[in-house]
Amino acid sequence: MLLLLALGVPATPDKGDKENPPVPLVRVIPGWVQMRSGHTLKGILLLGGFVSAVTGAVILNHQGNQSYASYLASRDAARVVALRRETERQFHGRNWFLAGAAAVLVTHFLDLEFAKKKHAQITGDLDPGGFRLGCRIDF
Repeated sequence: MLLLLALGVPATPDKGDKENPPVPLVRVIPGWVQMRSGHTLKGILLLGGFVSAVTGAVILNHQGNQSYASYLASRDAARVVALRRETERQFHGRNWFLAGAAAVLVTHFLDLEFAKKKHAQITGDLDPGGFRLGCRIDF
């Protein structure tokens, strides 16, 4: 959805506010700027990781809500305990996916801020053994 908004809505700053122009939406989407600037693999890894993490969180949240509704409706004690554990497990998984999405966003913003100033370098490599995402920061 953010991708469609970024393509459809032009990100032009308000002419009245020269000190604090708004951040273009395409800079908020992980991987989009990297792909547009020629770092295709890094962009695909960031965008894919973010979309996967958000999708996983949405799916587990939905499943957790369904388990919770069943938990509230159940009258059997053994079933109540099992449904509570299942609900907790799904919500814990959702939280891990959300933490992963936040980590991808942090990596994206670090790349935008520090890579352009040459203080950091975030690389993505693909080899026969798999892929690697590396980060180097100079102090």
